Amino acid sequence: MTVNINLLQKQKPLVNPTFIVILLVILLLLLASIFVGAYKIKRSIQSSEEELAYIQVEIIEQTEMSNEREQSQSLEELMNATTWLEQERVNITGFLSELTALLPTRGYILSLQLSNKNEVEMLVQFDTQREAAYLLHSIKQADWSIDASLATINEQQAAEMERSRFEASYSFTFDPSYFSIVEEEKR
Repeated sequence: MTVNINLLQKQKPLVNPTFIVILLVILLLLLASIFVGAYKIKRSIQSSEEELAYIQVEIIEQTEMSNEREQSQSLEELMNATTWLEQERVNITGFLSELTALLPTRGYILSLQLSNKNEVEMLVQFDTQREAAYLLHSIKQADWSIDASLATINEQQAAEMERSRFEASYSFTFDPSYFSIVEEEKR
């Protein structure tokens, strides 16, 4: 008879099978939560991109509407100006020739702005302050002048010039009927 004597102890498995099952369940739950989180983040990114696209479309639409409003306003201003010009029909060349006739020999118009209410803003350059005062007096005495005032007068020094020059700013209102094209045709 053979006797089987085993002096070595029976080895226990290094890893308990229940431990492996629990570890697998935890791992599956962890992977599932990662997939769910990634899906939610992906949906959030997609909804943000959709919202961004919607906002960009809204911005484009608002810009187009604003441009259309600005164009309609500028068109309306242009129509008002043409209507005014058709109603008033002022002979600008006649006005300018009358105005320049009042200037002294070395008086120069630097800028001239004419509004639709027959108001004129003008900047003129002179040699002396006396010439600036004389032009104001001449404008006030003109038949076509309603109201005139000297807004400012400034002395201008230039390096190439030995004498200083003066810039005077005037504002005045004129009678449009004096320069009316219809009235000139009747004369």
